[in-house]
Amino acid sequence: MSDISWERLAGLVEWLDRSSPDGPERPLLRVLKITEEAGEAAEAVIGLLGHNPRKARTNTRQDVVDELCDVAVTALIALASFSDDPRRDYESHVAKVAERAGIPARQPPPRFPVSVKGVVVRDDRVLLLRNERDEWELPGGRLEPGEDPAGRLAREIEEETGWQAEIGPILDVWQHRIAEGADALIVTYGVTVTTGQPRVLSDEHGEIGLFTAPEAAALRMPENYKRSIATWFAGKRERPPAETGGLSRVDDQTS
Repeated sequence: MSDISWERLAGLVEWLDRSSPDGPERPLLRVLKITEEAGEAAEAVIGLLGHNPRKARTNTRQDVVDELCDVAVTALIALASFSDDPRRDYESHVAKVAERAGIPARQPPPRFPVSVKGVVVRDDRVLLLRNERDEWELPGGRLEPGEDPAGRLAREIEEETGWQAEIGPILDVWQHRIAEGADALIVTYGVTVTTGQPRVLSDEHGEIGLFTAPEAAALRMPENYKRSIATWFAGKRERPPAETGGLSRVDDQTS
């Protein structure tokens, strides 16, 4: 079960606690409710198989699924009435049952937050921000589910610098170790700005600056950031001044 499902289950327990009088009978009634729901599930199976000669087939497979889900939810609510940590106890018990059955534990696939970063160049200088670790980094932010990466990056750049941006191609992608057991997927984009407005420092960083490619290479900064900066500068030198390089305007996506 997901975190959201457990949170919803906790909400159901709280709602039931508010709706029913407290007392020693309350947890007992919740256990007895399991048998009621199990009876309804059995009745749905009988209706699906047509074992009642007077009614023939009266239920569908989905009816059975719904009734079994009611059994499971009711049992978990009852578990929460007796356990201080129903999630821990449930998952621990499932692991014990699986171990007795000889089913090996399978590790879930790793999940990493995705961070989109921009190599923002204006007047042949790259914009960098100093973070709380006293390192220079590229502007950008974490991608939320369902977001367009280029649109999110354009918004982050505007929030962190006050500049509207043209988001170009992806420069690099790598897995970055944040701390022991915590990684993030970093995606860097080439970015160009044409605004003449002064840069604005947000509250998220301690310093903002514009640097030439050699200056950026000498700063305290992750090596993959330096590689992305070098890649974008090299690409811009190879293109004629009039060529846009396939950049897509995303100003209208910024807030």
